Amino acid sequence: MDNVGDLIKHLLKNSNMWGAVKRQEIIVKWPEVVGSKIANHTEAVKIDKDVLWVKVRDSVWMHHLSLLKPKLKKNVNNYAGGTLIKDVYFFIGDIVKPEEDKQEEQCGTNNFEGWDFSEQEIEQMIGELPPHEEEIKEKIKKILQNNR
Repeated sequence: MDNVGDLIKHLLKNSNMWGAVKRQEIIVKWPEVVGSKIANHTEAVKIDKDVLWVKVRDSVWMHHLSLLKPKLKKNVNNYAGGTLIKDVYFFIGDIVKPEEDKQEEQCGTNNFEGWDFSEQEIEQMIGELPPHEEEIKEKIKKILQNNR
């Protein structure tokens, strides 16, 4: 062991507490995991039985994030360095962010900045929308493509 940090990490891994450390790290570093735009409208509450519980500002954000669930799971697991979660559960609640810019409450094209979506991921998300919503599908597709 080179330093105390490495020793502590080694002890935590050997005592099966490393998972608890990583779960808490995701909660504490939520803005780093998802980016500030999404973090301003959400709050990671807990990870229990491989499910990440995320409080969401309103039903509009809940819908947006439900479309992003596969990407969100991937980002969380990548950040954790392994499979930490298998599902995400969204629920509506009050999000208190005193420093937030009120203009960010509106859904705009910059809300998913830093999230790279492949054409396949975009088509999958669009495919989950009702078939009669072609205009909405096209607008969402443009927004997601503009953030690549």
